[in-house]
Amino acid sequence: MFKHLLAVGLMINSFQYAIAQQSTDWSTYYEGDEFKISFKSSDCDYPEKGVHNRYLLLKLENLSDNSISVSYDIDRSYNGKEITPDKNGYSFNIPATSSIEAKCENLEEGLHVFVKVLNVEAKSNLSAFELSKLTVNGKNVVR
Repeated sequence: MFKHLLAVGLMINSFQYAIAQQSTDWSTYYEGDEFKISFKSSDCDYPEKGVHNRYLLLKLENLSDNSISVSYDIDRSYNGKEITPDKNGYSFNIPATSSIEAKCENLEEGLHVFVKVLNVEAKSNLSAFELSKLTVNGKNVVR
């Protein structure tokens, strides 16, 4: 039991650290035999729009020799209050032994989570996120 609580505590600390600052390293959100989800914080600058935001970028990796389908909803909290979760869900097909990931140049829906605005005093700041209803090839994934 203590080991489980310690692992959860370490995961929360790495998540909070990733939100707090930009990172070049990916942190593991979930890893199974066939599939891995990672995230990192990135500051994205769009000077033509006057926007400078921090996002959590997601990377979905297919570790198997077969194509897989992945789907999930994104639940988030800002300033400690949960907002209405995304109900539409996100689905991705990932070819064998390949990955897809968000980048500042390509913020595809479902592969990034807004953290905060950086070029003005932020009133809203991401405090937590979860990928709920996570399924791989139609099977629920337990985290």
